[in-house]
Amino acid sequence: MLELPSVAWLTEIVAGILADAAFMFVEATDERDWQGAEFLCARLALEHGESVELVLRADVALGPTLAANLLGTEADSDEARVSAGAALGELANMVAGAVAVEVFGHESICHIGIPEVAVGSGLVSSPTPEPPSCKTIVLTEEGHHLAVMLRAGGTA
Repeated sequence: MLELPSVAWLTEIVAGILADAAFMFVEATDERDWQGAEFLCARLALEHGESVELVLRADVALGPTLAANLLGTEADSDEARVSAGAALGELANMVAGAVAVEVFGHESICHIGIPEVAVGSGLVSSPTPEPPSCKTIVLTEEGHHLAVMLRAGGTA
């Protein structure tokens, strides 16, 4: 079975990507109760002999802010609202690239799937069939949560 990165590593990578690509600053936080909450979810698989499932779950209000920061527009613009899901998918791609190098190595060629993005609400169970092997939750300065989860052997 694959050895997944540590929670500390995943938190640092997510924080670095958000700071560098989206000018968003975050800190690690405790578990977020998603029951009854509306959220955006992006999911993809990384494969190189074995597979890793990557899932990002964000407060729905984070989407337009993320999109605006990536696109260089205002968070309350129509463009940011329409692009919220695509922005979370792009963030998933960025995180997946870092995870691929950490898990499979610098010299390995792996397949990173296309993110599937959806809006959900009231989900009580884990977004993966089994609990994630590695999970971090960060909180933005604006008070929005983002959970990033990895599971070895997962499929998107």
